[in-house]
Amino acid sequence: MAIINGTAGADNLLGTAGDDQIRGLAGNDVLNGGAGNDLLMGGAGADQLIGGAGFDIVSYEDVPNSVAVSLNLKTGV
Repeated sequence: MAIINGTAGADNLLGTAGDDQIRGLAGNDVLNGGAGNDLLMGGAGADQLIGGAGFDIVSYEDVPNSVAVSLNLKTGV
């Protein structure tokens, strides 16, 4: 499992073909899990979380405030 961590700034984080744990931290981040079964954790900021192929989980445990979610169930490319 790849562990990918962002920074305090805005990050564009891309997962691997395998299972990943991607943590955005602070900043307005884009987290893209790619293939595999991924765990996506945005953090503070206005983040975009893209699961990709596989069974993906989104966690908001690192978010210090309330969360607003806009769910887009796109499939394919």
